[in-house]
Amino acid sequence: MVPFLLVSLIWGSTWLATKIGVQVVPPLFFSASRLLVGGAILLALAASQGSMWWPSGLGVRVLTLSFFGISIPYALLFWGVLNAPSGLSAVVNLALMPLALFVIGLIFREEDYSHAKAIGVAIGIGGLIVLFVPKLMADTVPPSMWGLGAISLGTITYCFISVLSRPLLKQSTPTIISGWFLLIGGTFMMLISIAFEPVGWHTLALYARTEIFLSWLYLAIGGMVIGFSLYAKLMRDWGPSRAGLYAFVAPVVAVVLGVVVLNETLGPYEIVGSIIMFGAAALVIKRPRLKETTS
Repeated sequence: MVPFLLVSLIWGSTWLATKIGVQVVPPLFFSASRLLVGGAILLALAASQGSMWWPSGLGVRVLTLSFFGISIPYALLFWGVLNAPSGLSAVVNLALMPLALFVIGLIFREEDYSHAKAIGVAIGIGGLIVLFVPKLMADTVPPSMWGLGAISLGTITYCFISVLSRPLLKQSTPTIISGWFLLIGGTFMMLISIAFEPVGWHTLALYARTEIFLSWLYLAIGGMVIGFSLYAKLMRDWGPSRAGLYAFVAPVVAVVLGVVVLNETLGPYEIVGSIIMFGAAALVIKRPRLKETTS
């Protein structure tokens, strides 16, 4: 339970740090730089514990899953957000994630079906929609189907690769696999950034600004080193649908931080939506029966 709460708290708070960073630094470059540093730190920690390498014969799978599980989803999500209303983008991404993890987990037999899981996912999606009602009503830009399509595809791809990576986490350690995923995925994303964003040596100078550097440092250490490795452990031990429940708790953390730090409004929709999502997460988490897979 503690790793789940930490992931939810950390990834809920990274929204605030990301918002600060991408207002100044090109978004793909900002994300790639934190992935690279986070991956390097995780691999250094793995090396200090004995080894930083994956088991023999897994190289092609690690490279493939890193590219399709990190670089492609992040690029699609960032592009989609730029071409669709932010509120609707958040609803599509966060509501689709636990649902996709649940369904894909069932397809690949990494999940056991239960009514509690199915009902919990459905209730949580409803809570997310309630939570974002004010934001949806405030967005006046007509939704771009291409943008929403990119967000949906990026989310489903991320969930698909998350499920496929679960066997890897049983053959190696979350620190090693997470480290290589972030390092390789960050490298691919950096190449995408260099190809499509206006970046250069002047971009690095932007990190000298205190608020940018602190935001980036928190995202690299908190979001990547701590958050991603804990999420990998949850994926291995809990299974896809229960690990993905952070998507119901992290938005509540983000809303609270928005109220406290940015003086944003906390209204009835936010309160009711948060209660619904917490209830949905509790409904699924309390069920201890999981499918055990062999290494």
